[in-house]
Amino acid sequence: MANSLFDAGRGHFLDADIDWSVDTIKLIFVDHADDVPLPASDDALDDILVAARVATSGAFAGKTSTGGVADANDVTVTSVTGDQFESIVIYKDSGVESTSWLAAFIDTATGLPCTPNGGDSQRVHMEGDSHVNPAKFGERCEANPEPSREKSRACVETRWQALVRDEGIVHSVRNLN
Repeated sequence: MANSLFDAGRGHFLDADIDWSVDTIKLIFVDHADDVPLPASDDALDDILVAARVATSGAFAGKTSTGGVADANDVTVTSVTGDQFESIVIYKDSGVESTSWLAAFIDTATGLPCTPNGGDSQRVHMEGDSHVNPAKFGERCEANPEPSREKSRACVETRWQALVRDEGIVHSVRNLN
């Protein structure tokens, strides 16, 4: 597969069910030997089998949305053990798996796949061109000077697809000693 957005996640941004600035946003490392997330059909955390969840981060810190670009501090997940993980999923944590909406799927980034060694931490580098850019429903953008539901969906699709490319949202994953 390639880096992409979850179809339902785009809808949740448009319907304001995911608010980057306010909501608890986390990431999860996923082992594809147990489950492969499907961006076209998965919508919530309960769609990813528990056995496939290698590790979960804490809440993203330093979240900003300056200029319509959602950004956060680098994320460090400590004491990662278990199976190799092939992808990272970014999601809104509502505290209930069936309403913890999946936003982004990343399987192409420096350091993926990654095999935890049990003692190190994994740092997910989220800087440079590696930003999430979820335009909200009704928000204006260059592709959509007159907001409407259909045009806003196209605007979000354009912005996300422009940013989820090559190395995607996540720039790199590496073991820390």
